[in-house]
Amino acid sequence: MNTKWPLIISFLSLIAGILLILMSIFAYQHISEFICVIIGIIIAVLNFFSMIIYAQNFWFSKTNIVEFIFSFSAEVLSLIFIFFHNSIMCIIFGSFLFIMPTVRILITKDHFERFKVEMPCYFMMVLILFNLLDIMMKVLLIITGGLLTALSVGLIIMAIMAAKNSNKVITNKKKNNSINAEFHDALDDIDISE
Repeated sequence: MNTKWPLIISFLSLIAGILLILMSIFAYQHISEFICVIIGIIIAVLNFFSMIIYAQNFWFSKTNIVEFIFSFSAEVLSLIFIFFHNSIMCIIFGSFLFIMPTVRILITKDHFERFKVEMPCYFMMVLILFNLLDIMMKVLLIITGGLLTALSVGLIIMAIMAAKNSNKVITNKKKNNSINAEFHDALDDIDISE
């Protein structure tokens, strides 16, 4: 059994967990800015494509007009959010990310299916609002790093124990094979014809 890869993955996870804890303590501002920029870029890209699709069908449906307005508004807000992600923009953008999907859910006929489609917007809203509450985001990052570190240490211990057990099994097989060979040799030496 090859125990090299689980050990390597466990050590990399351990390093990632420790780095996550250290970064959340010492470089949180950079992580916060990075999260805001990534969320802004994701929402800008997604709304750009949906804005194009709704613009093509602009005159056919009243729903498409509302969707186009929401997509255009989200596009503008996300571009502003990429460059200016202060507390006020977090509140405005987080509120928009709550209102926009809620209205979309209310104007469709199948509310549950639309809710499943809008879940990423709610998830992004929660991330932005957690990002606004610095202490909660720091705690969340520290807990995630701590769990990753603890899991990695557990996996390292299990991999070492598995390696020791596999060595014992190999040693026992060799012993059993030598005992069986000696037993068979002893049986061969016994003369049954006497």
